[in-house]
Amino acid sequence: MNAHVECCAFARERSQAYWLLSRLFLQVPDLPCLRELQTLLASADGQGPLGELKREVSAAMETPDEAAVEFTRRLVVVSKDSGESLPFESFVREGMLPGTATAEVAACMADAGLPDAAPDAATPDHIGAEFGFMALLCHEECRAWAENRQEEALRLAGKQWHFLNRHLAAWIPDYCDALEARAAHGYMKAVARLARQCVLADVDGYEGVPDVSEQCAEMR
Repeated sequence: MNAHVECCAFARERSQAYWLLSRLFLQVPDLPCLRELQTLLASADGQGPLGELKREVSAAMETPDEAAVEFTRRLVVVSKDSGESLPFESFVREGMLPGTATAEVAACMADAGLPDAAPDAATPDHIGAEFGFMALLCHEECRAWAENRQEEALRLAGKQWHFLNRHLAAWIPDYCDALEARAAHGYMKAVARLARQCVLADVDGYEGVPDVSEQCAEMR
């Protein structure tokens, strides 16, 4: 497998992972949503956080209202007096909403030519919006590799590395640790664990792809 094919496959896999994470944080897990997730995860390995999510989705289908209520309580209607974090980068990092991070994320999206990357999210720095933006960047990188546009692919990879380290990795692991700790439902706990692992694994895994890692090193 040559480097371009490897990089294309890597970008495709990451795009799919980030799309799933975006969906998990933006869509209420009602019965139709859970059924779609069950189909999507049917071939997933039973090990690790993804396998755990697969099992929790199946379990949640027996009492879908409980998963939906927990999702709403933790991610949508969060009491400011509860001490819980809202799912926004600016709130977690700055204690305010909107904040500097909101503007920075919006600028990243605009600079990448994707100002409407997350139309379903309240603000650009919502966790689901940031995951959705990364999914789109990875998708565009995959297309560039497939069309042998190496310079464009590396430019997009550099933007991902910047966004991953300046934004996703700077707050999502800690936020997901707290979310897992306070969540009462297994589905929400599984979502938090999966998101945390994916972000941390992406930081580590990025350096394993030759052309991409070389370009990313220039962005540090």
